Amino acid sequence: MKRIGLLSIFLLISLALIGQQADIQKWQGEYDALQKAFSEKMKGVKSREEYQKLLQENNLKLEDLLKNLQAGAASPLADLLKGQICFDLERESEAEKWFSGVVKSGASQAAEANFGMVRILINQRKFAEALNLFGSVEEKLSRNGSFYNTLMIFAYRAPEAKDREAYAWKIAKAVDIPEELLEIKGSAYEVLADQALERNDRPKAIKMLQEGLAQVKTERAQRSLKSSLLQLELIGQKPPEISAETWINSTATTLNSLQGKVVLIDFWAPWCGPCRQVIPTLVDLYAKNKDKGLVVIGFTKLYENYSDEQGSKGKVTADEEIRLIGEFLKRFKIEYPVAVSSIIKDNTNFSSYGVTGIPTLVMIDRRGTISKIHVGSGEETKLIQQVEKLLNEQ
Repeated sequence: MKRIGLLSIFLLISLALIGQQADIQKWQGEYDALQKAFSEKMKGVKSREEYQKLLQENNLKLEDLLKNLQAGAASPLADLLKGQICFDLERESEAEKWFSGVVKSGASQAAEANFGMVRILINQRKFAEALNLFGSVEEKLSRNGSFYNTLMIFAYRAPEAKDREAYAWKIAKAVDIPEELLEIKGSAYEVLADQALERNDRPKAIKMLQEGLAQVKTERAQRSLKSSLLQLELIGQKPPEISAETWINSTATTLNSLQGKVVLIDFWAPWCGPCRQVIPTLVDLYAKNKDKGLVVIGFTKLYENYSDEQGSKGKVTADEEIRLIGEFLKRFKIEYPVAVSSIIKDNTNFSSYGVTGIPTLVMIDRRGTISKIHVGSGEETKLIQQVEKLLNEQ
């Protein structure tokens, strides 16, 4: 009788554990489905307002899923999922707590939990620490979207050039990248081209971009790679002229009239976070060097709706958008000339410089030829050095 009683207890415990495992697998399935649905819906998003609405809806579903998980039994697998959801909800301190607990438990999910810690370190811009931790668990991780996106972040942001190049090659050579992420393979070839340019190896840079065009056939990747090729061809050439209907902080000017000066054109928009990140550097550069021959020109266009760091105004008239841009310039203490193209459907100024992403920074030397074109923020120290070098050239 005692043996039967023990067997019954063991059976009940086993059934309970099986039930818990089934619940966790169900919740994991729900989480994966939410992630996939969010990615699919993102493809159709055409405005900041649509994105904010989609994000809010997704976050509410994640909150509900997190409540279900917290009401269930604790386990390393459940805690890992809690950490992932908290990370998605931008509750990093909670995410770190769950990830750390899984790591300390020594469970089989420890590698994935450490990967969660890597993503937190990246958000904190602690790239060297993130790189070291990632290297210790990389071989144990699932090759999913988060994994390849992290490789791409290191290809862009690793402190050492050799690491940026190494991670770009990992993506370029990968054969198991999910189809929906193939575009990052194109981005990897662009990083490799940039690395070649840093070594003044223009033929290698062109080769990398051409190889990317041959390897990655998605529309967006093709557009970006062709844009990079155009920008590469512009180096050492006279810059295409710019024109705009509205100029703020200046009368209308031409690049031809600025020969003999160092010119920095910043293609930007108020709604663009990375654009706002680089603006303080441009403001400081202009204030310190305008008397030495530096001209900074901010170039933007009307989008028929307006948003910035203070929120969204939604659809606006052209006059209202220009007024709001003016207020933005005052808040950010921008005193350099800003050109605003009011031809909404005419992308000539942007396309002539191969601008597919902003900020795009175009540097023009005193001879009136393009010295460098850089896309994105995050390398402001290098930007300052490059501008100072151009100013010191005669």
